[in-house]
Amino acid sequence: MPLKTKIILFLCLLLWSTAPALAQDRPTASLVEVLRETPGLGLFTDMITFLGLDQSLTALENPDSTEGGLDDVDVYYTVFALNDSAVQALLNDLGYSDVHDVNETDRRTLSFVLMYHILPGKYPSVAFDSIEEAAGKPIQLMTALHGATLTYNRGIVDSFASITTPDIEAANGYIHIIDTYLIPTSNAFERGVKSLSLNTDLKRNQDKQDTIADILRSRDNFSMITDALVQANLLDDLDEKGPYTIFVMENDVLTLNLQAANSDFDTLLADQAALSRMLVYHILPGEYSFDDLSIDGSFIGTMLEPTVLQVAFAKDSVTVNTVKVNSTDIIASNGIIHIIDGVLLPPSQ
Repeated sequence: MPLKTKIILFLCLLLWSTAPALAQDRPTASLVEVLRETPGLGLFTDMITFLGLDQSLTALENPDSTEGGLDDVDVYYTVFALNDSAVQALLNDLGYSDVHDVNETDRRTLSFVLMYHILPGKYPSVAFDSIEEAAGKPIQLMTALHGATLTYNRGIVDSFASITTPDIEAANGYIHIIDTYLIPTSNAFERGVKSLSLNTDLKRNQDKQDTIADILRSRDNFSMITDALVQANLLDDLDEKGPYTIFVMENDVLTLNLQAANSDFDTLLADQAALSRMLVYHILPGEYSFDDLSIDGSFIGTMLEPTVLQVAFAKDSVTVNTVKVNSTDIIASNGIIHIIDGVLLPPSQ
C-alpha cells in the first residue's frame, strides 16, 4: 500500500477511534443479550446458544472453555447477524428445519460457518467505510474462523449479503444484520479449520501451561516490555484472561526504536495513558498463528477499540503495519506471542 494511502488510512482510523462517547450512553448488555432482545434475530440467537458460541468461540475444540464467547463483555466482537429468514434458509440447505435437530457432524460445520460471521474487534459501519475509502478498494476482514477473510464493499458483504440494519451496539461489540448467510470458500474453510485445530493441538501438547505473562516474565530479552505492561496495568490481564495474540519487541529492538524517536524507556513509562494506548494496540482478541497472519492485505482488529492492523504477506514473510514479524507462534495457555522488529504506533489522539 502506498505511503499516502497508509497516512489517509490512519487519519480515518483516528476519526472513528477517538469519537466522544458519554459513559451513560454506553450499553451494558452483552452481544447475546442484545441479540435476544432484537426483533427478527430469535433463530440466530438460538443457534448461537445451541452451538455454545455464547460461552466460547472455541466451544467445540475446547469444551471446558467458558471465556471469550459473545456473552463475555470483556472481549469485543462484531457480528454479522442473520435475520430469521436467512437462518431458516441456512438450516434448510443443511437438511434441517430446527437447529436442535442438527447432528454432531453438521453441528461442527455450522459452528465454523457462524464463526465466519464474527469479527474479532468492535466495529461500527463507519469503520468499514472509512477503511475501504482509504484503501480505495473492497477490503478483506479477518474473521473468527482463523485464516478466513470476508470481503466488505460499500455495505455488501462477500458480494451478495446486504447489511439491512447496521450499528446495533452492545457492551462488547456491534451487530450488523444481514439478509443472506455467508459461506467461506472451500480453501478458506479448510484453512480456518486447520488453523483452529493446529492452535488447539499446540496448546494441548504443551508440558507447561504457561500464560502469556508467565512467558514474558521468564525471558530476560522481554524484561522491558514486561515492565511496560506492568506500568500500564496490563500484565495481569495477560495472566488470567484470553485468548489473546500479542506482538512484542525484544529489549534491543525497543531501545533502538526509542532512540530513533529521541526518547528513552523512562520517558515512555512516565506517560501512562500513552503507554497503555500503545501497548493495547499490540494486542488482538483471539489467537492468530503465523498461518492466520499469512493472508496478504487483510485487516485484524486490536484491543484498542476499534483500531485495526493491516497484515501483508510476501515470500514467506509477514509484516504488520509494515513492521516485520521476526519470530512466530510462541504458544501460551491463553494465547500466542509473536516477536516483531519495531513498534506498532496507534492513531494519534
